[in-house]
Amino acid sequence: MANINNLITIANQCPRAVRVQFRETKTAQGKNDIFTVGANEGWSGQEWIPWADSDSDLAKHFILVDATSGHDMPSAGNANYFPRIKIFQSGSDICFVGDNGAGMSSYDNRVTLSGGGGLGATSGERSLVLSRSDNSQLIAVIG
Repeated sequence: MANINNLITIANQCPRAVRVQFRETKTAQGKNDIFTVGANEGWSGQEWIPWADSDSDLAKHFILVDATSGHDMPSAGNANYFPRIKIFQSGSDICFVGDNGAGMSSYDNRVTLSGGGGLGATSGERSLVLSRSDNSQLIAVIG
């Protein structure tokens, strides 16, 4: 049985707001749960990290973190730049794929999120920390 992970906090250490969309969670009106976490602000709540074990799963089951809205950003298609990331769980690993407008968001390009404490071996409550590199790449660490 796969581990169950619950996202309880997001700390946005970026100098700009990020938009977060939980693709599996619907509001009372049947729309995806979307909200903004301001620059150097945080969010707290309870959301399951969705499972995806293939490209078809990943098309529907992920948390989208988007750092592009209303900001000057490097051009789409830059292979080293990921303004949007999709976060999901595959087996016992919490992973992400970058979306840079150049087709990099496939399941086969997944990267396990870094974190401590035997992250892949246990279920539990998780915190997501967002920051950016000097070249504006979105960086995520989960613990």
